[in-house]
Amino acid sequence: LVLAVRPQVAAEVVPPLHIPANRPIISVIAALQIAQIAEWTGARRICRAIPLPFVETRQGVTPVFPPEPEAMALFDALGTALPVQDLQTFDAYAAGSALMGSYFGLVETAQGWLTEQGLNEADAATYLRALFGSLGDTLRDNPADLISLREGHSTKGGLNERGHQVFQAEGGGRALTLALDAILARIASLRV
Repeated sequence: LVLAVRPQVAAEVVPPLHIPANRPIISVIAALQIAQIAEWTGARRICRAIPLPFVETRQGVTPVFPPEPEAMALFDALGTALPVQDLQTFDAYAAGSALMGSYFGLVETAQGWLTEQGLNEADAATYLRALFGSLGDTLRDNPADLISLREGHSTKGGLNERGHQVFQAEGGGRALTLALDAILARIASLRV
């Protein structure tokens, strides 16, 4: 059984369900703890998962905690199931998954900058979709570590290297780290 409702309505929707205690439950309800689900349902085999929209095209990597066999099989069929052994690691994956808006915000900012330079908005979007889409393909398909990928796409003394240097010097990396810290803190606060 997969529980998939918004966290805001879980307390209203889940407790009235009649679920046999021996039936495994896979919860994809963000931040809803296993102990709470067990209290509401009486179930004994419960796991949590973080499927992202990419499971639709079987390209998702879904963290599963604890890695119950039924959930691992389900998410392997939808891409890759990633077994997670502890809550701290699972919460870190949850925080990392919350970067989707920031990713698109980066592209949106770049599009705005390009239009300020005189590009047509549609042309800027077409260009950036191809650029970031291709970079995403490279990231997914290339097993090299991330530093090697960054360096491999940045000519020494070139424009890409300079862009990354300015991004870091102006706090881009620190802002991303602070965002992840804030997301993780929010996840932790929901455990209480």
